[in-house]
Amino acid sequence: MADNLAESSHRSRYGIEKLRDHTYHTWSFQCQMLLSEKKVCKVVNGEHTRPANVDTTQNPDETEVALTAAQKKQLQKEIDEWDEKNEEALRIISFTVSDQLQGPIHYGKTAKGA
Repeated sequence: MADNLAESSHRSRYGIEKLRDHTYHTWSFQCQMLLSEKKVCKVVNGEHTRPANVDTTQNPDETEVALTAAQKKQLQKEIDEWDEKNEEALRIISFTVSDQLQGPIHYGKTAKGA
């Protein structure tokens, strides 16, 4: 029974082996596949960045832009969707890393930072 418990504690809730000392390559590949399956990989690798806040939207030349109500609503929807994907990615990463290696995840605000 104790062997089964110890063995299962090395597996994440997603069924992949948790990141521990000396398991990075296996964990990295499996976690990347899981993040891809959940469609949050681009948030983690920085390809899909968080949209600017509705209140701080600027043109490329750094001048503030007045947005219509519809544009603000669309922008807020994009921000909310990004936040959801970031939270999903953070959960996946957190649940697939051993307790001893959780420190940097607790202090990060983004999946990319974790």
